Amino acid sequence: MTSTSQRRYSVLASSALLTATLLLSPAPGTVMANQTGKQQAAAHLQENQLSEKAKQTEQKLQMLVPALDDTSRHITLETKDQPVYEIRYEKNNEFFARADIYAETGKLLTFYWDSKVQDFKNPDDKLAYKSADTFMKGLIGEMCSLYKVTRAPVGDVIYSRYVNGIEVVGDEFRLSVNSAGQVTHVSGGENTDKHQSS
Repeated sequence: MTSTSQRRYSVLASSALLTATLLLSPAPGTVMANQTGKQQAAAHLQENQLSEKAKQTEQKLQMLVPALDDTSRHITLETKDQPVYEIRYEKNNEFFARADIYAETGKLLTFYWDSKVQDFKNPDDKLAYKSADTFMKGLIGEMCSLYKVTRAPVGDVIYSRYVNGIEVVGDEFRLSVNSAGQVTHVSGGENTDKHQSS
């Protein structure tokens, strides 16, 4: 096969894949079945439709990341194993940040902020720990004392919960801190929501 026909084939394959993806993607607000056969719905909501606990978490995020103040918000409620709000923040009609918050408990599942800081190096340990500690105390308050803090080789700061000296598997927070000391990503472990109180 010549290089021209190879290029033509890969363009056709890409076009076919894009078309199939668009045709098979469910429209917003539709009901879908997940892998276990349970139905899940995605519904678009207004800010005043967030549960009270989710509002509290979202307000904490705004205090911890003041850059979220002048953003527009697009909120979707997705029902999976548990109902989760996906809040997409935009500035000037461009993606800025995203938060996933459990609807019933208000616990943060993930947060990602595109801080626009060109980051090719990790912050030093002191800055990373200080930024992560400030963020976690603002997010979960006194519960922070139940977590042991470690640093991952990739530069993340990890909060793992221990009970009687034994690590609670899956109850952790992983925070990414950029070289400017900004927390740009937070993800909770699979069991984090089950062990926290507000």
